[in-house]
Amino acid sequence: MGTSGMPRLGCHPQHFIVGSRLPPVGVSYVSDTGFSEVIVADPLLPSTSSVAAFAVDDCRRRLLVALANPVTLAAYDLRSPCPHRRIFFSPLPDPSAAPTCVRVHKEVLIYIKRKKTMSILPYMFQKTH
Repeated sequence: MGTSGMPRLGCHPQHFIVGSRLPPVGVSYVSDTGFSEVIVADPLLPSTSSVAAFAVDDCRRRLLVALANPVTLAAYDLRSPCPHRRIFFSPLPDPSAAPTCVRVHKEVLIYIKRKKTMSILPYMFQKTH
């Protein structure tokens, strides 16, 4: 079990995560039995934001959330209690290209696929652990 009582992500294929495209912006954990729990509810996000894509960075125990309007990337600490604490919030270089996919490399790169050009944007962060 994770720190919030939620099973460790990736261990149970019948559990999944869903993001909200409608206000309030958030990410929830849902089990196959219908149990759900809000794992990200960030009151500091603009009301116009929506979850465009997300990825679990299991090595660093964080959830990466790509947001649309404004086009940004946020990370949340999965070791903190639910709703998880935000680690960072950063604008993406091209605000006109909404993200459609987030992938995590095991070292320091986060790859974001952009809708406008369907290109891959490497997004580099300093390794913290």
